[in-house]
Amino acid sequence: MSTGMNNVISVKAALTAGRVEAADLARIVQPFTRPDILKAISQIINTLAPYFALWVLMVVMARQGYPHLSVVAVSVVAAAFQVRIFILFHDCCHGSFFGAPRANRILGEVCPAAHLG
Repeated sequence: MSTGMNNVISVKAALTAGRVEAADLARIVQPFTRPDILKAISQIINTLAPYFALWVLMVVMARQGYPHLSVVAVSVVAAAFQVRIFILFHDCCHGSFFGAPRANRILGEVCPAAHLG
């Protein structure tokens, strides 16, 4: 089992027992306080690519005369990705998504454009 999973289990056990000290909580969440470039890039890809693919699919469906409810059904899924895009934007605005401020600023400017797309 990974260290992260052990931390989750220890937090659950401590919460169940009703005893979580601030120092323990800080130690448990410490591995998650640093940006991870590989995770950041994978989150960008697995959020923006499906969103744009769904957007193109909705346009194609509308142009080819698919029933409106089917296009709406696809838009509900796309809306979930819009929420995720907003979360990426929010993290960039706080400077916590990437380690580099410039990368946070660039993605923070791209996300609203994709979100409003």
